[in-house]
This record gives sequence, C-alpha cells and structure tokens, in this order.
Amino acid sequence: MTIWDWAYAADILPVLVQAFGASLAITFQSFAGALALGAIFAWLLENGGKPARITGAISDFIRKTPILVQLYFVYFVLPDTGIVLSAWITGVVTLSLHYGFYLAEVYRAGIRTVAAGQVEAARALALRRITIFRKVILPQALPIITPNAGNYFIYMLKDTPYLSAISVVEVMRVSYRLGGDHFRYIEPFTIAGILFLISSWSASLLVGLMERRMRGRWARRTI
Repeated sequence: MTIWDWAYAADILPVLVQAFGASLAITFQSFAGALALGAIFAWLLENGGKPARITGAISDFIRKTPILVQLYFVYFVLPDTGIVLSAWITGVVTLSLHYGFYLAEVYRAGIRTVAAGQVEAARALALRRITIFRKVILPQALPIITPNAGNYFIYMLKDTPYLSAISVVEVMRVSYRLGGDHFRYIEPFTIAGILFLISSWSASLLVGLMERRMRGRWARRTI
C-alpha cells in the first residue's frame, strides 16, 4: 500500500473543503460574539466596583479552565438545568464567552494607551462620551487592538477541532470519519492540516495589512 494516494486525496478534497467551511463559519460567528462580549467585559472591568470584581472572578475562572471542559459543561450539564443548546450553538456560545474575556484585556490595553490628557481635553470641550470614544480613543487604540485581536481569531480557528467532541460536523470530525471509512488517515488529516495552515497564514497577512493601514492613517492625522 502506498503512503500517499493522490486519487483518494483528490476524491475527498471537496468533502474536506466543505467541512472546513463549517469550521470557518463557526469561527466567524464566535469571533463576532467574542468582540461584542469583550467590549462589554472591558467596560465592566474598567468601571470598577462590584460588577468589576464579579467580572474579574468569572474571567479568571474561564481563562484558567480548559475550553474542552467548558464545552462539555454547556453541552452535557446545562441540559440537566433545563437549558438545552444544539451542538453548533454550544460551540458558538462557548468560544464567544471564552475568547470574550481574552479580548476584554485586549480592549483594555488599547484604551490605556490613549493619554488621559486627551480624554480630559475632549471632555472640557463638552463632547459626548460616544464622540470621545469614536474620535479620540478608538483611532489610537485600534492599531494596538487589531494585531492582538487578529491573533485570537487565529487561535479560535485552531480551537474549532475541539467541537468535534460534541458532534459538531467540522473538518477534523469529517477527517476522522473518512479515515475510518477507508482505513486511510494520512490523506484526510494532512489535507485538514494544510487547510488550517493556509487559513491561519492568510489571516495573519490580512491582520498585518490592516494594522499598517491603521497606523499610517493615524500618522497622517497627527501630522
């Protein structure tokens, strides 16, 4: 038996590409949720008080426990309390929550790079909070936030294989099934790895391009 069967690889490639599309879809959905939750968590943490302490405690717990344990808890334990979620929704919710706390720290790091004097000057001009955030804080924070947020997108994409443990039909689950059906694992898992590599590399290039454009745009504004 040959180590690599090109005919078999060509035959399963469309199936794996389609399954990888599911991995990408769940990554984009989860990342959108994480961006929104991260902004909320960052706001709670920055405002201090009891909400900040509670959010900080939950953040420590979520970030210090394995994501696979969190997936199992949401998918297998929550139904005992009456909360039943599909495998896909479980994956989106868990990834969004898990990475939302990481992105909260990214937001906070970006916001803290803005000089306090600039915010105070904007307030002295009686600008609204949303205007201060959009015109003063966000343009300066985005070049800091973008590369780190982009890295977490890549990490999230690479974590999607965990979802196969709760029956989400993504590329790794399909690879395992194809390998078992034909007793050949090298082709499906190699192709799956290449798909992840291409996507991660493309995402890193895109993030780098966005970062350079944002820095250039902000530099022109400050001249």
